[in-house]
This record gives sequence, C-alpha cells and structure tokens, in this order.
Amino acid sequence: MEETIQVTKQQKNCITFQPEGDLLVRGIPGSGKTTVLLERARYLQMKQNDSVLFMAYNKSLTAYIRQISLKSDSKPVEATTFHQWGLRLVKEISLSHTHYIGDRKEDVVRHAYHTVLKRNEPLDFPKISDDDTRNSKLIQFLSDEISWIKGNGLTEWARYADKPRIGRGNQIKVSKQNRYAIFSVFEKYNELLKSYQYKSIDYDDVALLIDQYFHKVSKDQRPAHILIDEAQDLTAMQLKVIAKLARTSLTIGADKGQQIYHRNFAWKDVGIDVIGRSKFLNETFRSTQEIIRLAKDFQKRDVLLLKDEDYTETVLPSASGQIPVLVESNNLDAEVNTISKLVKRYLLNFPDDTIGIIGYSNRRLSKFSETLDEHKVPWVMIKEDETNMLLPGVKLVSYYSAKGLEFDHVIVANLKKGCLPYKKSPPGMDEEDFLATERRKFFVAMTRAKYTLTISAVRTYSPFIDELNPSLYKKITIK
Repeated sequence: MEETIQVTKQQKNCITFQPEGDLLVRGIPGSGKTTVLLERARYLQMKQNDSVLFMAYNKSLTAYIRQISLKSDSKPVEATTFHQWGLRLVKEISLSHTHYIGDRKEDVVRHAYHTVLKRNEPLDFPKISDDDTRNSKLIQFLSDEISWIKGNGLTEWARYADKPRIGRGNQIKVSKQNRYAIFSVFEKYNELLKSYQYKSIDYDDVALLIDQYFHKVSKDQRPAHILIDEAQDLTAMQLKVIAKLARTSLTIGADKGQQIYHRNFAWKDVGIDVIGRSKFLNETFRSTQEIIRLAKDFQKRDVLLLKDEDYTETVLPSASGQIPVLVESNNLDAEVNTISKLVKRYLLNFPDDTIGIIGYSNRRLSKFSETLDEHKVPWVMIKEDETNMLLPGVKLVSYYSAKGLEFDHVIVANLKKGCLPYKKSPPGMDEEDFLATERRKFFVAMTRAKYTLTISAVRTYSPFIDELNPSLYKKITIK
C-alpha cells in the first residue's frame, strides 16, 4: 500500500520553489533532503510536464531512491549516477573509446611515466618520500594529480601551470618544473588511453568529453530539470557540465558535513547561481537526540568543516531513545564474533527492522558474512544497485556506500587504528585534510542510525574513540 509523504512547511518551500533556475538545498543527515528532492522531482514533472533527471552519488543510493519512491507512488522516480548517465550520453553523440579503464588506471600512468622518462629532455618530478624506491608512491601521486587536473578542467598547460592546487595540500612541494614534468605524464597518459593498446577513457573523462562535444548534444538529449543528491562529492567539472545540460532548472542537495571526497570549489565557479536561491534543512527526523548529540559533538573536532561557509549546524531532534553503545574487542576476529552475537539479539527482539553493519571495506565485511553464515543469520551485501535496502534484516555496507542510506539499527565496525582513520594519507594530501575526510566517514556512518547506534572498537583503538565524549555513550562488553 502506498504511503502518504508528510512534509514540513520548510520542506514544502523547497519542493515548490520556482521551477526555473538553480536551487541549493542544504540539509543535515536525516533532514529529509532526499525526500524533498524526490517530491520536487514529482512536482516539476507534474507542473512542467517535461523531462526530469534525478542523479545520485552512487549506485546503492540510486537503488534506495527508487525503492523509497515506490512506497509513496506506484510510479518510481528513476535515479542514475553521473557516470551511468554521462557515459550513455557520450555514446549517443557517437564518440569512440568509451570503455572505462577502471582499476588499470595506475598501470597506464606508470606506462606514461616511463615513456616520458625516455625523452632527451630532463624532467624534474616532485620528491614524494625517501623510501619510494620503486616509485609506487609517485605513481599514486601522479594518478591522483591527473584526476584533480581533469576534475577541475585544467587540460591545457597554461591553465594548470599557475593554478593554485586547492584540495591537493602542501605536504609535497610542487615547483613550476615539477608541474611541467607532471603535465608531460598527463598528456602521455591521455595519448595512451586513446591508443590501440587501451582504447579507453577514465571516469574523469566523461565530464570533459560532454563539455568538449557539448555542441553535439541536442535539445532532446538535455533534461529540462536536473536534481542531484549528495552533490558535495561531485567534481567541479561534473557540476559544470550538469549546469550546462539543464535546460530549465537545476536542484542541488548537499551537506558539506558529509563530504567524503576532497573537493574544493565554490558554486559560482561551476556556473551555479545560489545567491538568494538557497534553502536550509537543519532539523533531523531520522535519529534520536542521543545519537545526534554524540555525532554532533564528534563533528566539532572537524575544524576545517567549522570554517566552511556552507557548514550547517545540526539541531537536536525531538525524538528520544537509547544512549549509543561502545563495544570493545581485543582483535578483529573477536569483533566479528561480538557483532554477530549482537545481531542475533536484534533479530530476536526486532524481527521487522533493518540492521546495518558499516565497515571500512567490502573485504573486511566479508569476514562478517562468513561468521553470520555460521550463526545461520541471513545477510545482504550492499554493493551495487540490486539490493532492496528497505527489507528487514542484516545489511553489510562500506562507509562509502552507506551515504544517503538509513537503518533502524546501525553497528559501526572497524574502529581500529590503521582502519579508520586509514593508516596513512595518500601522497600529496595534507594530514589535517585527510583526517577531516576520515572523520566525516565516521560521522556519516553514525548518522545512518534511526533508533540504536553501536560503535565497535578494536585494539589498538582508533584515535577517533578518544574524540567521542564519554558522557554521551555507554561502554559494554559482550560475553
């Protein structure tokens, strides 16, 4: 049976905002941002009777959006990721070489690096570290720098040469000569991608290709209205082409507090005008006071976020519930057994609820699946777009795939030193920026919970455990 969506006056103002131009909806976790975007998509479709495109940050979120839209309407709102939709458009405008290079990207970067080294001219690359004898860290740095170059549309030497490297940190000093060497690898990398050997593009090429061949995109291929959920994690170039593609309106849902990829840009820099066209949703309806109080207190450790002009402080919800729980284990195997026992208790007491186990990687989560199988506990791994997130039961999901989702009960696992935060920052990224991003992963994971939140720490404990206010949780030991 279809459910009636109840919206607040604040949410309705977002839904029915004028259907022309740009709109930024900033919403804290659980504020109904996704619901607002869904209802606005329906509103625009009904009022304008024109094409509407709904984009989300990843495949699991697009599936979730479709599933929750079916709860309130027999006709679902179809959502897609930028890469899914963009690649289809690139193919429609008859461009060749649209196969993704995927995990082979660093291999092609290494190929490009060794190729340019054979030139007669000497190239001066930045020094990454003294122990990088096989240049693996340099290759990773070059791969990340290439993504940054493409993500900001700096594909010409004149634009890259003096561009402030905002978002790339100052851990590694990059001189003008270093930039020339990097750009030489960048150009050779692009050349290799187009070669007969690879015949591929990388994920960052999609936005660049749409921008380059925009004159080939017909009016019928451009949606009248585009809506984006979790837009804070798109690149500047992706947002730029999305803004160009929307014929009538662009609606953006974003929360800098949930930004788990390092992006630095202003909306105006990507052609989006939000002056006088910005709405705030700072009241959460998902979680309890106890959960939000702990998460909000932890978020205050993110100094970089607090300085951001787009930061929206969370308002405590009216609903009250159980205080969050911290469970400590001596090792990762003990953690798996402890959480499996806890899950069995939840299933016994709340058979109609959803239980989300959030871990730092699918590989680590597979350890939980093996133990859950031994305990004869059904589970589902959320990876792509085929999982029904609304069905009761146990869902295993990574920190990255958990964004935008919600569960009745959440167990945040793997709070171990070296897991979260990860043991080291990527080459070239400032430690402060890296830790801020890792904190946001933890904050996002905690705020997926509706009723109960359990945090699982493993010796040697994550330093984030020390950043949690001990008066806002209780510590227990599962025997």
